[in-house]
Amino acid sequence: LAIVNMFLWSMPAHAFFAAIGAFLGGAGIGAVIKSVIINLVVSAVTNKIFGKKSQKGKQARGASGVLVNKQSSNEPVDIVYGLRRSGGVRVFIGTSDGAGAEGTKYLNMALAMCEGEMGDIKKVYFGQELVWDADGSGTTSGDATNGFELLNYEDSKFTYDDNGERKLKPSGADASKIVYHPGTTTQAADATLVASVEETWDSAYQLKGVAYLALKLRANAEVYEGGLPTFTVVLEGKKIRDVDNLSAAKTASSDQNPADVLHYYLTNSTYCKGLEDTDIDIASFQQAKTDCTGKYNINGIIDPEDRIIDNIEKILNECNGQLVYSNGKYKLKIKKQNETATHTFTKENIVSEVSVALTDIKNRYNKINIDFANGDDTVLFNDDVVIRENATYKTEDGNKTLEQTIEMPLTTSETEVETMGDFLLDQSRHGMTVSFAVAHTQFGVEAGDIVNITLDEYGFTNKKFRVLTTELTTENTINIIAQEYVSSIHI
Repeated sequence: LAIVNMFLWSMPAHAFFAAIGAFLGGAGIGAVIKSVIINLVVSAVTNKIFGKKSQKGKQARGASGVLVNKQSSNEPVDIVYGLRRSGGVRVFIGTSDGAGAEGTKYLNMALAMCEGEMGDIKKVYFGQELVWDADGSGTTSGDATNGFELLNYEDSKFTYDDNGERKLKPSGADASKIVYHPGTTTQAADATLVASVEETWDSAYQLKGVAYLALKLRANAEVYEGGLPTFTVVLEGKKIRDVDNLSAAKTASSDQNPADVLHYYLTNSTYCKGLEDTDIDIASFQQAKTDCTGKYNINGIIDPEDRIIDNIEKILNECNGQLVYSNGKYKLKIKKQNETATHTFTKENIVSEVSVALTDIKNRYNKINIDFANGDDTVLFNDDVVIRENATYKTEDGNKTLEQTIEMPLTTSETEVETMGDFLLDQSRHGMTVSFAVAHTQFGVEAGDIVNITLDEYGFTNKKFRVLTTELTTENTINIIAQEYVSSIHI
C-alpha cells in the first residue's frame, strides 16, 4: 500500500517498524483501520494536502552552499546528476618536499567531489579563475583506475610564480600536478600523493566509489595571497542506467533525463530504497522519458542526508512529474498537455456529497521568484534568480502583489526555469479541488489519472480533473480527491 511506502520513505527503519508494531498491536486491524489509501501522487501537491515538511526544515543548497571547500572527515558525499560545478570536501591536506619527506615546498590535498562513478571532468576553477578547460586547451593522460592527470592548463595568475617557475604547467617529476579520479569501485590510490606524502597517504587510501581530485601544488604565499583559493570543478554527471535499455552499460552526460535519474535513485540501495526493476513500471518510466525529452533536464546535486521523499520530490518538481504506487509497482507520470480522461463521473456513479474547494488566495500568485544555479558561461553556475510576473493576474488581484519564492536546485537552464515559472503562475490560478465517493466498481481509477466530471449544479460538463488520491473506505466505496486540469497551461 502506498501509505506504508510513504512511511518507509519518511522514517528511519527502526521508527518505521516500531510504528507498524504499535499499529497492529492494539485492538486489531478492523478496530483501527477506518480507510486505506489505495494510491496517491507524490509531487509538490502532496505538501499542500497533507502539510508534509522536511524533518530538517532547511532549503535546498544553492550555489553558495556547494561552491565552497569544506574540511571534514565525515561529511556526506554529494550525488551529482548531469553537468554541475561543485566545491567538494578536503579530506586530506598536508605539506611535504614532494618526494615523501617533510617540507613546505608542496601543498598536497585530496578533494572529495561526489559519489562515483562520474563522467568526464570539464573545467577546474581556482576561485573564479578558470585554470583548466576540456573545451579549451585542456587534455588528460591516464585511465579511470589510476586517475587522469590534467595537462595543458589555461594561462592565469596560477600558471607561474614570480620567479617564472612552472606551477600549473607541469614539467619534471617534481612539478605541480592535479589528477582526477572519477570514483570507480576499482580505482587505485593516487600515485602522486603517495610519492609526495607517503607517510600519511599510502596505497591503502583508494577512495573507491568517490570522485576526487588529488592536488600537489607548488607552495607560494604571494600567488595564493596568504591562503588557499577555493577549488571548484565542473563534472559530467554520475553514470546511470538508461530506462530504454536497462541492460546497457551505465553512461554519464550533461542534461540527464529526469526519468533516468529518478529510476537510478529509486533503485540505488546505498542512499535510497534499493528497489528492484520488478518493483517499477518500466513502461511508464520509458513514456515519461519521452515526455521529458526536449523539455526537462537534470543538472544538479542531491544531498544524501535529506529524506528520501524530499529528494524524490526535488526530481519530480523539476519535470512536472508524479510518482504513483499502484498494483504493486511505482509509476512515473509527467503532467502535459492534451491528456486523455480515463473515467467519467456523474451523479449516476457518484455516491456521496461533492465537496468543491476553490483556490485559496494563499496559494494564488501573480509573481514568482525562482532561485537556481545558472549554468551559463557568464554566470558559471553561481546563484541566480528568475522573476516571472503576470500583469493580468495582478489586475485580477486588485493590483496587490501575491508573491512566492521557490528553488529549482536541479535545473541550470534559465530558459527552462522561465518556462516552469510561467506554468507555476498559471497553475496557481487553477487549483480548484473536488472530493467525492464512488462505488467500488470504479476501482480502476488511480492517482495521476485525468477524469471527466459532469455535475449540472456546479456547471461541470466533462470538466477535466487530475486524481490526487484514491481511498478505499470500510463502506466499500472509494473516496477521490482531484484537482482541476487545464491542458493549455501545461508545458
